Amino acid sequence: MTMNVRAIDYDLPKQVRPSLFASIGALVSTFRRLIENRSAVMQLSELDDAHLADIGLTRQDLNRVINTAGLLDDPSRMLANAACTSGRHIRRS
Repeated sequence: MTMNVRAIDYDLPKQVRPSLFASIGALVSTFRRLIENRSAVMQLSELDDAHLADIGLTRQDLNRVINTAGLLDDPSRMLANAACTSGRHIRRS
């Protein structure tokens, strides 16, 4: 008994557009992440200056980000950039 194997060539588009529900889900997920990150930044503002220095931040970094972050800006990313550009994230012993 022989078996014939056929390759089926489907003409699928190269880029499949996401469904409406997938787009809405991605949007909701993005907003949820932004809210969680804002909450985390607000919790960081409760730390004292020594703890902030341990993670490479200053009180001024936090205040600047809290006051300048727009509605769709990610404040945690802005803080990470502030720590990296200042070089304070490297702890020397």
